[in-house]
Amino acid sequence: MLYDVSIIIPVYNNERSISRCLDSIISQKTKFSFEVILVSDPCTDKTMEIIDAYIKKYPFIKNINVSSRVIGVARSVGIDASNGKYLMFIDADDYYSKNAIELMITTLESTNSDIVSASNYYVRGSKISKNFFRKNKTYNRKGMLKALMQDSYMHGFMWNKIYKAELLKNKNYALPKKNIIREDVLTNFQVFLNANKLTMISKPMYFYDKTYESTTSSKDFTRVPWFIDIFAIERYLIEKHEPSFLKMFLSLKNRRKLLIFGDKLIVKKGYSKEEYKKLKTYCKKYLKIINKKGTLELTNMPWESFIKDYLN
Repeated sequence: MLYDVSIIIPVYNNERSISRCLDSIISQKTKFSFEVILVSDPCTDKTMEIIDAYIKKYPFIKNINVSSRVIGVARSVGIDASNGKYLMFIDADDYYSKNAIELMITTLESTNSDIVSASNYYVRGSKISKNFFRKNKTYNRKGMLKALMQDSYMHGFMWNKIYKAELLKNKNYALPKKNIIREDVLTNFQVFLNANKLTMISKPMYFYDKTYESTTSSKDFTRVPWFIDIFAIERYLIEKHEPSFLKMFLSLKNRRKLLIFGDKLIVKKGYSKEEYKKLKTYCKKYLKIINKKGTLELTNMPWESFIKDYLN
């Protein structure tokens, strides 16, 4: 059966939230058909008992077991198994507003867009706040890539977007084989390179639950170096696929410095003074290389292995 949209949910030990997530999908006020594809790593809590009860009741819900907790792998498995014209993604801790599917698909079709990106709410316990850093706007390929790299109005999340399935099905996008922060940014950058039109809407459609969000970011020593690698990978992809955009990429060097400055503040508490001093030196050195004119340097660079292993 072909559905209007396939909704993909990576799952691991989500007994606390999976019912809320699924209920928000089942109760959608929409004329469009949908399927729900859960991709679960073997759970050690009662998540699978809850999921099995939903599957018995709702034929459009199915589960695929995978032996991987890598979110990119789970999403890829879900994409391969999907039967929808469009694709949406939701994390098992989060939930949709009641008209999310209706508005996202209607906007996608009425604007003839390849992607629609909506706003979201932030949830912390009983407190819900709106993400105000959104606006209604339409982008061409260059515009959406620039907005993604600016990381202000448009963020790199996959969960607040709907995609034409053809942008993701049967594609071999380069993704890390482990959970890395901001993996969504890298995925979306590659998807955007293959898209022609994106529409952004300011109306929140997604409830992003930060109540139980990990507080270990300050102790993640891979966070800032990987973010710098993403900048280099973005530049490499532009040089390879859209070299006319290189001038635009270089014009955003101050924005990249600001983003790294913000991430350095997040992780600062996890570093000793000496370690943090080395991190600052590291960032300055490699941002300078990424931001300079000419062809991106690869030899003996931190991003060399990723580019050679995944992009060549």
